[in-house]
Amino acid sequence: MNYEVYRNTTLGNTLQECLDEMIQTNQITERLANRVLKEFDKSVNNALATRVKTRYTFKGTLGTYRFCDNVWTLLFRQIEFKESQQDKIVAKNVKFVACDGKILSTVVSKSDSKPAAQVKLHASVCIERMPVITCDMNDLENRYSNLINEINVRRSLLSNHELRHLKDLERAKKKRDKDDEQDLVIETAVDYEDKQLKQLESFQFAKRKTSRGFDKEIAETDNKKLLLQNIDNILDKKLILLVSEPNSSVWQLPIVELNLEDASLRQTAERAVRGLNEKLEVDFMGNAPVGLYKFKKDSLVEKQYFFKAHYKSGAQHLASSKFDFVWIRKDELKDFIKNKDYLACLNNFILDF
Repeated sequence: MNYEVYRNTTLGNTLQECLDEMIQTNQITERLANRVLKEFDKSVNNALATRVKTRYTFKGTLGTYRFCDNVWTLLFRQIEFKESQQDKIVAKNVKFVACDGKILSTVVSKSDSKPAAQVKLHASVCIERMPVITCDMNDLENRYSNLINEINVRRSLLSNHELRHLKDLERAKKKRDKDDEQDLVIETAVDYEDKQLKQLESFQFAKRKTSRGFDKEIAETDNKKLLLQNIDNILDKKLILLVSEPNSSVWQLPIVELNLEDASLRQTAERAVRGLNEKLEVDFMGNAPVGLYKFKKDSLVEKQYFFKAHYKSGAQHLASSKFDFVWIRKDELKDFIKNKDYLACLNNFILDF
């Protein structure tokens, strides 16, 4: 795939059409046609290196670049071309695809004995909903918090409520000393404290997290699935989005294949998010991948580059999508992902804290 860029020319397209007709009429085999195309790639690169005498120099502003499998992809925002004794040619948004022609002969010779492996690149996005509230404290944290509070109380000055209580005690003492003083109806600090405690007892706190305490019968229905699709579930833990095709048991992160229109893997990852729903908004954590998963099947090699993103809004629109999805904790990944290698790769960059 690295040296097939000239097959899209007029000469290359004509050659491929002729080979397709010969294959359909059983004049040649597909293996022979592939060898002819590889010889064509080699001949074109050799001709450009030895027969072309025109040389251009160029300079410009580089926007993005990518280097993968010995192929450079350069995207210039503005560029100037200049030939000797010729005027400058200025252009905008020019894309270069360059590969090393010196190693083409080695690639072709190896491909004659063994078919070259086809490589497919994918971008996958790990969308995380961060915790909304703090986690419950464990026993050690509770003891430490109580100790700090006790130290702060000992070292602190009297609060306004405590000062008010002292004034109430002084007022009560003066009242006992002067029997002829007229009684005044005053709300003391103790009365105020009792009033607030009663109000606190009548107050109902909101639930810290949605309960998953299903019994066996409810767990076998779709109610559990609806709960897993609720992003407002388990508010004190990080949730991760997994997707699956309808009526399929294979769960994975949102993924899409790289195409020629994408200038970078980051753009491919953004397209994967838009493929979920146009109204889903996330914040990407950088332009570089955080992980790589690679596997080979026969002559096909697939590489998945993982990007991290934090959820912002729009999860309610996922219900109208054509795929199944769940929001789960990290410790639940093993219940959904059966591929151990894929799961191990996710555990390397998904942190639970």
